[in-house]
Amino acid sequence: MGGKLLVIEALSGGEPVTFPLTVGLLHTMHFKVAQDSNPPDDVKQFASVVWECLQILRENYPSRIDLAEEGLDRCSPYFTDLSKTELMRREVSCIASRKDDPALVTSEEIAEVWFVLYTALKLHDARAVLLCLQLLADPKHCPTSLFRTVRQSERNLLETLLEDTGVVGFSVKVEEECKSLAREVLEMCGKEGDSRSLGSEGDLSQRLFTQSGSYDPPSSLRALVFQLNETVCVERATFLLECLTATPSSDPSQASIWLESLSSVLHKYCEGVYGSEDHDVIKYGLFQYEMGLCIAKLAGSPELFVTILSMGVLLRLMEIAEEACLLAHRLIVEKAETPESRLFDFLQTALSLCELSISAAFYKHLRPLLDCLYKLDSRLLSFIDPGDDRDLPAPTDPEELKALSPHLSTARERVRTLLTRVEALTEYQESYEEKYKRLFARLAKGE
Repeated sequence: MGGKLLVIEALSGGEPVTFPLTVGLLHTMHFKVAQDSNPPDDVKQFASVVWECLQILRENYPSRIDLAEEGLDRCSPYFTDLSKTELMRREVSCIASRKDDPALVTSEEIAEVWFVLYTALKLHDARAVLLCLQLLADPKHCPTSLFRTVRQSERNLLETLLEDTGVVGFSVKVEEECKSLAREVLEMCGKEGDSRSLGSEGDLSQRLFTQSGSYDPPSSLRALVFQLNETVCVERATFLLECLTATPSSDPSQASIWLESLSSVLHKYCEGVYGSEDHDVIKYGLFQYEMGLCIAKLAGSPELFVTILSMGVLLRLMEIAEEACLLAHRLIVEKAETPESRLFDFLQTALSLCELSISAAFYKHLRPLLDCLYKLDSRLLSFIDPGDDRDLPAPTDPEELKALSPHLSTARERVRTLLTRVEALTEYQESYEEKYKRLFARLAKGE
C-alpha cells in the first residue's frame, strides 16, 4: 500500500531524493553525496536542501526519526547542522502549534509529545516541559482513552518530575505548575489503567472497540459525512463508521453520498494516510469490520451495488481482506488472538460481498475480482507453505492450516469455492476474442 511521497530533484538533473510523508511508512534510508572532495555548488545546495527537509520531518516525528551525517561538511557554506538547542526549539514549536490546534491528539502524535517531554527534562528546558504537560493535561486535546497504551517509562517520567525538588532551570512558580499538571496526567493514566483492569473478558470488547467515551456523535448525517471525509485519525474514523452503520437507511441520493465518503476513507486507508497497523482498531479489525458493515448495508440496493463495483470499492476491500489475514496470522503466532477480534468477521463480510457479485450481470467486474481472490488464496497458502528454496517443496496440507487456526482454514475453503465459481462464470461468459487476447498475452510472456 502506498502513501504520499516527497520528491526533491536538483535543477541540473541527477538522481532525485524520494521519501514518504506518512509516518507509518518511514524506514531507514541512506543518501550519498558524490565522492568528489569538493562537489560543485549546485550539489552542495541540493544536499543542504535535502538535509533541511529531513530536519523538518525529524522535528515533527522526533521519536521515529534519527539522522546521522558524514561528510556533509564538504557542502559548506550551504550546509549547517542543527545544535541540540535549535532542534529542541523546533520540536517545542511543533508542540506549541499542536496545542493551538483544536483537533484531538492522535495516538501517534502523543508518542511524540512524550518523547519531547523526556528530551526537555534532560535539557532542563522549563518552557518545553510546561508546554508538553499542558497539552497532555488538556482533555479537549487528549481524552482519557489516549492514555490506554501509556508505558511504565512514561509514568516514571511524571513520577520523577513530582519527586524532584528544585529542578535545575525552573523557577519556583513554573516548577509548581509543572508538578500540578504532571499530577493531573498521572491521574488520567491511573483512571485508564483502572478501566483496563476491571470487568470480565466479555467487557474487553466494549472497552477496546467502542470510542463513544472519547468522541461525541455528530449532530446530523451531513456533519457525520463531513467529519468522516476530513479526519485523518483512524480511531475517529472508526467511531464515525460505527455511527454510520447505526444510521437508518436513507433515500438513494443520500446513500450515494455515503458511498463516495466510504470510497474516500478506503482510499486514504490503503494509501497509508491513517498510519500503520499499530492502532488497536486496526490490529484487532474494528475499523475493517465497521467499513465492511457500511458497504454491506449499501449493497442491499442492486443499483448501489453496481456503483460499488464500478467505483472499485470491492477491490479495495479485498486489498484490506488480504491485510486482515496477515494481521490475524500475526495475532495467532503471537498468541494474542482474542474472541473480540473482528478480523474474521470482516473477512466473512468481504467474501459475502464477493459472492454477491458472482452473476452474469456483473461479468465485466469479475476478472479484477478473480485476481484479488488469487492473491488472497496465495496469502492464506503462504502461512503453511512459505515456499523456501528446496528441491521438493513440502506438500500443501489443509490440516496444517486448520491446526494453526480453524478460522483461517474456513476462510481458505471459502476462498477456494469462490475461485472455482468465478473461474467457471468468467470462462463461460468470455467471448472468443477475449479468450484469444488472454491466450496471446500468456504466449507473449512465455508462460
